[in-house]
Amino acid sequence: MNHSNMRISFAYLYIAVVLLVSWAIGGVSYYTGGYQSTVENMIYVMITPAVIALCFQMWAYKKSLWGEMLSIVKNCNAKAVFFAIYYPLLFIGALSVFSLFCGNGSANPTSLSSFIQSLHMFPLYFLLDFPIFWGEEYGWRGFLLMHFTSSWGKFKATILVGLVWALYHIPLVFLLAKSTGIGNPVAVSLVQALTAFFFSFAFSHAYYLSGALLPVVLLHWVWNMFNPAFLGNIYTNKQGIITGDIFFQNGEGIMGLVLSLLMAFAIGWRFIKSDKNCRAYRDA
Repeated sequence: MNHSNMRISFAYLYIAVVLLVSWAIGGVSYYTGGYQSTVENMIYVMITPAVIALCFQMWAYKKSLWGEMLSIVKNCNAKAVFFAIYYPLLFIGALSVFSLFCGNGSANPTSLSSFIQSLHMFPLYFLLDFPIFWGEEYGWRGFLLMHFTSSWGKFKATILVGLVWALYHIPLVFLLAKSTGIGNPVAVSLVQALTAFFFSFAFSHAYYLSGALLPVVLLHWVWNMFNPAFLGNIYTNKQGIITGDIFFQNGEGIMGLVLSLLMAFAIGWRFIKSDKNCRAYRDA
């Protein structure tokens, strides 16, 4: 077995282990402790990709823990950081404006005031939350995307990681939707999974801009802070600044699915052109 095939085999094994472990954590939490236990144990689901990826890196590739920690900021650049901030903010802003103008949502001044008053704490929140979001992104982008990209290019790698990321979310979202009553659990989990798949193109782009994990972690954190704050929380069914049908307006709901699909086409086309240029360079 050549080196490339071995890396892909490890990647497939990694996928199987992460999905089984994360699904087991969510399932056991729900059926032993109900909704509250599931929400409280989401942190363990989120760090599972990184924990298992680190085990693979040190076991299969003999990499050091310190070296992998340096991948957080290695080669990081301003362009990638800027994208990680403005992309989710523009995305959420567009959905908020659309929800208001189509009559689905209305602004809640009290929620907006509370949100603005808490902004000065966001740098501290980011530092405290960093290990959790790194827990997902080191696994998905730092390990899995890197493995697939080296063998199949940016476009195919993003599709594969997006599929895995979607499968990773389905059971947990389904179980939470059963408890919160946000909508039909099957519909909610499928829409959220499709949105995660299409949104993975933006995450891949944030990673490819520098190869560092910091921008991807930052993008994930900004998304998880601002999306529920403005458009409501699809996991807990709690209203945000724009009150309305959460499943319809949320960035991980129906409107988010439509916009993420459009953006996936735009970013995916860039990946296809980049992959063609790389093949042409190798063949020259």
